[in-house]
Amino acid sequence: MKPRTSYLILAIIMASINMGCPPTDQYSGPSADEPPIPSTTGKVVVSGNIYDYQSAKLSHTQTQIGDMFRDNIDYISIWFGEDSSVPPAQTNAYADPFVIDVDAAGNYFGELSIVPANYSVWIEAYDVHDKRLFFDSVIVVVTAGSTTNLNIMFELVDSYFFEFQIDNMPGDWSASGDATIVTDTGDQYFMAYTKVGTALHFAGWLPIGFDGHHATIQLVDLIGTPYSTYLNFDIFDAIAGLVLIPYSGGIVNVNIGFNY
Repeated sequence: MKPRTSYLILAIIMASINMGCPPTDQYSGPSADEPPIPSTTGKVVVSGNIYDYQSAKLSHTQTQIGDMFRDNIDYISIWFGEDSSVPPAQTNAYADPFVIDVDAAGNYFGELSIVPANYSVWIEAYDVHDKRLFFDSVIVVVTAGSTTNLNIMFELVDSYFFEFQIDNMPGDWSASGDATIVTDTGDQYFMAYTKVGTALHFAGWLPIGFDGHHATIQLVDLIGTPYSTYLNFDIFDAIAGLVLIPYSGGIVNVNIGFNY
């Protein structure tokens, strides 16, 4: 059992394939006159629909985020890596993932011709901005001349790569730097920025439940003046891409003391 709370999408995956550096032959799909599986390889079948799932017990907000993420899945990436639980001679790995497109109705299908071996398989679902939404890992044994169905339980990620830009930022800023996000509950997150004209572009990982309506970003310019502004966005805004924020803060009063 996996230790974290899971948002489950039940899938025996099958997909229309976009492969980076395909390592072996591939098939377009099952048919009555389907060619036999080569005796030197095994077939891994990936097929399903992202809306066929069994829901886990999640909070209302997690369920909303999971449903939104599922609606935004653009493709699935499947990595075949070595299985460390078996001797090296019994396992194999591919340097590049198999990339499987998801159509507008949520369907995906594919058949992968794989070298027989034990594999540790890592699966990730991404949106159109190449940001990870779901993941899973499974152990798969591929046998020569046989077909294996890849069974996946997708889990909701616990963090997301947020990107936002604060326009008309006052102060004197370097080309790049760091800032701190502080929530009303005292949690802190560090965020890198790059200067774009008169704006600062920020990018970094935040929890999927992050609520910028109750958080400020704090940073200091080149002459030591501290600034702060509310972020006023959450994951439901960030999923659309870059969030634009007008600067509405001010100079921060910093009190420094010594406790000794």
